[in-house]
Amino acid sequence: MITCHKSYLITRCHERGHTLGSVMPCVVAQDGDQWTIDETHPAYPHKPRQSPAPSPAQDGPPETVEPRPKPKGTGDHLHDLIHWFTRQEPTWSCGCKRLIREMNAWGPDGCWKRRKEIVDHMMQEAKDRDLKLWPGSRAGATVLLRWAVARARREG
Repeated sequence: MITCHKSYLITRCHERGHTLGSVMPCVVAQDGDQWTIDETHPAYPHKPRQSPAPSPAQDGPPETVEPRPKPKGTGDHLHDLIHWFTRQEPTWSCGCKRLIREMNAWGPDGCWKRRKEIVDHMMQEAKDRDLKLWPGSRAGATVLLRWAVARARREG
């Protein structure tokens, strides 16, 4: 039998991979913080367990893990690229937000199969907004779509 401060048993538990609850049957008497422990009891933490017990700092409730943000879809990536080049956002009447949602649902492969439809929409918007820069050309629009597809595949 061992009579000692309760911290002795708590320390042995953490060193040897046990929880305090699993070894409490070996405590035969408690007088405040002084405990009498039967070291011959099967519950006594004689040797390390295979899986370590939580450290004293982790004795509280488990930490919540933030869910990973949903990866951006092809439509989101194309929107980001167009905004970066033109500093323009979708308007309430352009249909771009609808196309972004559809592209995200189609995925990278589906967008690439529908590239003519997507590039046609981009070209119409460039014309309506009087964009004369590189993204306003059909080749420029196709390159932006190719980049958006590649980014979505990489994050996918």
